[in-house]
Amino acid sequence: MNEELTELYGMIAQLDYEDAYEVQDALSARIKLLTKQKARMMNVGDKVCFEDKNGKHMTGNITKIMRKNIKVQVDDYPHNTWTVHPSFITVVK
Repeated sequence: MNEELTELYGMIAQLDYEDAYEVQDALSARIKLLTKQKARMMNVGDKVCFEDKNGKHMTGNITKIMRKNIKVQVDDYPHNTWTVHPSFITVVK
């Protein structure tokens, strides 16, 4: 962990209730923005990978990009389409 992050954790530990909620709202907005940016960089047909709930590594192709999730046609199961949040997907080169 870097020095700045350690300092930030110390500052967060000293926040009162109202200020902690303001920080939480700011972090939530930042995470939403980063997720949208990540989804915009993906295209239908891209080869991607992700892990299922059991930790199994899945690869497949994007078939549809929706507002909040992405549909992925999994290679191992050709008749199986997964709906995955963009934060769990990595584009395979």
